[in-house]
Amino acid sequence: MADNYLRVILKVHAMIFVFGFPGPQEYAILVVGVVMMAFALSDIIFSKFRNTTDKILWIVAVVLFNVFGCLAYFFFGRQQKTQKA
Repeated sequence: MADNYLRVILKVHAMIFVFGFPGPQEYAILVVGVVMMAFALSDIIFSKFRNTTDKILWIVAVVLFNVFGCLAYFFFGRQQKTQKA
């Protein structure tokens, strides 16, 4: 048990040594990604689609392919929603 804990600590220290500590740019990118994902998921969940399968596939795409899934949804998925009367 302690051996595994030591291995994890050494791996984390090695990653910090190689990549460095995250700076403000990395945190800004993370925040932008989380905001995009939250907006896309809320838009998908609260919108009506022509097909329920489309809705489920867009949720899966946004969750699995975070930024690329959000961008794909914003460019292509919003056109699949039903228009409000």
